[in-house]
Amino acid sequence: MLLYYLSGILLTAILYIFYFKLQFNLLFLPLRYNGDSILYLFAVKTFFENLTPYVNPNLSLPFSGLYYDYPFMSFLDMTLFFFISFFTNNYIVALNIYIVLTFILIFLITFYISNNMGLKKETTFCVALLYAFVPYHFERAIHHTFLALYFIIPVAVFIIFKILENNTTFFYDSQKDKKDNFIDFVKYLFFIFLVGSSNQYYVFFTDFLLLFAGIISVFDRKNIKSLVNAFIVIFLISSVTILCHFPSISYSYMHGSNTGSTFRKPQDTEWHALKLTQLILPVNNHNIDALKNFKNFYNNTAPLVYENQHTTLGIIGSIGFLMSLFIFFVKDLNFSTKDFFYNVSRLNLICFLFGSIGGFASLFSYVIYSQFRAVNRIFVFIALFSFLLIFKALDNVFNKFSLKNYIRIFLLTLIMIAGFYDIIPKDYHKQIYLNNEIEEFNNDREFIIKIESLLPENSKIYQMPYKNIYDDVPFYNEGSFALIKPYLHSNKLKWSHGAIKGRDADHWFNEFSQKPIKEQLETISLLGFSGIYIDKKAYIDNASSIQNEIEKFTGINPLSSANKNLLFYDMRDYNKKLTESLEKSECENKLETINKSINFLLLYQKGFYAEEKAENNRKWRWSENDSRAVFINRTEKNITINLDFQIQSISPRNIWFNINKKHKKQILSMDKQSDIIKMTLIMRPGVNKIDFHSNMPSIQPANGDTRFLSFCIINLNYDILHEKP
Repeated sequence: MLLYYLSGILLTAILYIFYFKLQFNLLFLPLRYNGDSILYLFAVKTFFENLTPYVNPNLSLPFSGLYYDYPFMSFLDMTLFFFISFFTNNYIVALNIYIVLTFILIFLITFYISNNMGLKKETTFCVALLYAFVPYHFERAIHHTFLALYFIIPVAVFIIFKILENNTTFFYDSQKDKKDNFIDFVKYLFFIFLVGSSNQYYVFFTDFLLLFAGIISVFDRKNIKSLVNAFIVIFLISSVTILCHFPSISYSYMHGSNTGSTFRKPQDTEWHALKLTQLILPVNNHNIDALKNFKNFYNNTAPLVYENQHTTLGIIGSIGFLMSLFIFFVKDLNFSTKDFFYNVSRLNLICFLFGSIGGFASLFSYVIYSQFRAVNRIFVFIALFSFLLIFKALDNVFNKFSLKNYIRIFLLTLIMIAGFYDIIPKDYHKQIYLNNEIEEFNNDREFIIKIESLLPENSKIYQMPYKNIYDDVPFYNEGSFALIKPYLHSNKLKWSHGAIKGRDADHWFNEFSQKPIKEQLETISLLGFSGIYIDKKAYIDNASSIQNEIEKFTGINPLSSANKNLLFYDMRDYNKKLTESLEKSECENKLETINKSINFLLLYQKGFYAEEKAENNRKWRWSENDSRAVFINRTEKNITINLDFQIQSISPRNIWFNINKKHKKQILSMDKQSDIIKMTLIMRPGVNKIDFHSNMPSIQPANGDTRFLSFCIINLNYDILHEKP
């Protein structure tokens, strides 16, 4: 058995090096340097610097980079990177090692689980290798790297089959002695921990399949034990997931939820769902030109082709998938392993019905929860079920004809070679390490090194233009997430980019970036920023206007990158001249005003829509029936404010509000508009929640407006009176 594991590791590594054309020097370069790949580089660098993906004090200055709202890394990812960090402190090398390990781990775990599910070692070897190299894996490794760690899927399938096949208590088998039961108990708990600590999509799919397995077992055995077992396992897996994400959960509880950071619409599920054609059709850029051209024709003409285009099973997997559909409709199978085939068939069918366009996942998104939009990722279950079924069928055929072992191995080798030729795209290495991206990577790195050579360690750099960190809409000629790039090359500097949409930093930067450039420069200077970094491609005019204004007010000539796309203004002389030109008291007053704008902020959270304005400076913000606004007091003192606003409802209703779930007050009584409401409030340090509630449901206007409206807040203003310790 050890020989299979060792040869599998060696063959996996060789295939990886062969298909990626890997060379030693490429370990120090990212596979890709654009789009979502930038986010994963950022997440790994953040973890390497801070041993947590949630906090990065080098970003979002004058605030701090807090990323609890959208945790990229699962606990499993963090654990793997923690061990990799013992061998390298280079985050790019670490990410490349991580990608290699995903292939090896998928082979090892799939081989172990498949063998334990009754497949012969030779066929198990084929299942594990083909499953490790499906097109989905290559694409995820490049663009959504942490999804490439899907070795927990075989573990999840093993648990699901135990639910389907077991009619007793899940953790106890009366036919085994205490020692064996204890070993099984520890093994199952470890498996549950692995699944629960993995990517949230894989946890979600596993829980769904466990529930399905428990339900159909009730009908199979006329016994509720399997359903009880399923609920126990779902509870344990979910508990592990909640525990692993406790930092995010507790942060959301204390600071309010922030779905705006990564809001998914229910209709997004249709764009990111599976299609039967994409499962069966050949891989993009197939080795056979006719198949490659046909797939290109489909991709260019069919609707709803997106991330799901990489959910290709290949010819072998497709046969397994079609067999599973056929078996489902056959009433009787006359061979000993029919239960295995029926179970795989039913699981494969429910995966497809759940993940396909217009399937159960779409219904789930519209009715219950829409954040799990990319349901095509259930493909990893479909692929494994399809490979298990086809190779289990081959086992049966080999056994029926009593083929000798060397003939089995020869035939399986031919099948595996054909399988790899079919599922690995032609010239795949040309999709990574692109020359233009390597050139840009080196250009950015050299430019940041040059900036770091000019400035003292821990100097603060203000970046223009402003954009929140997870905004994936490209800025003119600049790609998505490009403003993170300077941080990726920096070891000594702190950066202003990195605010999360919907949080206090994002609110402040949005307002600040709209102010006149002269006021921005003064504020940047007084806050102690040593320089300004400009990405010219992110401006419609290639930054010529902003460049002229900065040079007009500062008299500074910028440092330019080799490719002329990046500018850096050394602000230290300007900062010194500005301080000298101001009286000490004036400087202190200006800085106090700036700090107040940073340390005390009003944010609108759940239930509120975007602000609207009229020409007469009238401002209002519509709300649903229940909504929340928060005052964030970043100081350590109580702050007293005068608050005034009007409230107008869409129909007569009562409206109440309360502060920090106390001091409930009725502010509108069966009317459509209030007088100006004035009150004096004390805001304690931290988050102060103001909740609004109406006694009538929200109404959707008849003018085509898709919002659900209850009331609006008009001309809300506040003045800070004083601070108390």
